[in-house]
Amino acid sequence: MFDVREIALAGRPWLLGALAGSFLLTGCGGGSSSSDDSDFKEFPPLPDATGEVVSERYQVLGEDGAIVLDTKTNLAWKRCHYGQTWSADLGRCEGSAKPVTWDAAMGLVDDDGFRLASMDELKSLVYCNNLHNGPDQIGELDIFEGCGAPTLSPTIDPQAFPDIGQVTVWTSDDSPNSDTLKLGLNFVSGVASDFNSEASPYRLIVVRDPADGDEPRAANGSRPRKQNGS
Repeated sequence: MFDVREIALAGRPWLLGALAGSFLLTGCGGGSSSSDDSDFKEFPPLPDATGEVVSERYQVLGEDGAIVLDTKTNLAWKRCHYGQTWSADLGRCEGSAKPVTWDAAMGLVDDDGFRLASMDELKSLVYCNNLHNGPDQIGELDIFEGCGAPTLSPTIDPQAFPDIGQVTVWTSDDSPNSDTLKLGLNFVSGVASDFNSEASPYRLIVVRDPADGDEPRAANGSRPRKQNGS
């Protein structure tokens, strides 16, 4: 078997360090933590790679397999909607997703350091089987045009994310068409949803960027990045 680190981590020593820890993260649900300095804590490192790469792109992390590392973008994703738990025995998610408002989503960092994804990050998961001829092409589309039809729905790799539904999920981005509305991503057809009230409850797919180090809040602007992580 090849060593995935030689492929996914080449030229990225900071990511190799992030994967070196053996601390196993908890399930896809996780809890939220406040952005107050008094509540800030360091988060456990990402777990080691285990098993083979799913769909030639997503490396499973940890013995329970609840997290995958995108070997193209080097972003780590929980395989379930926020609020659900990954079952290693079943190879899928259990429990109910927990929809939240945009404000709540922006302040959320779970116990494993996973947070709300930006549109650019979430777009990298969009799989259009009518447009993408290989794993490296996943995420390459005009997100305001979407996949078009006909396409596999939901528009996400079903092996890596078997229980992501045909739903709209929040991103951390504002709508380009309004000062008050927020961007979501509709996984029915892989298209941006740009007329969403911040009070609307939507599901989440949470992400962790190893480049954020021990301050994952940096990506959504609620906490500045460290100088060596910018």
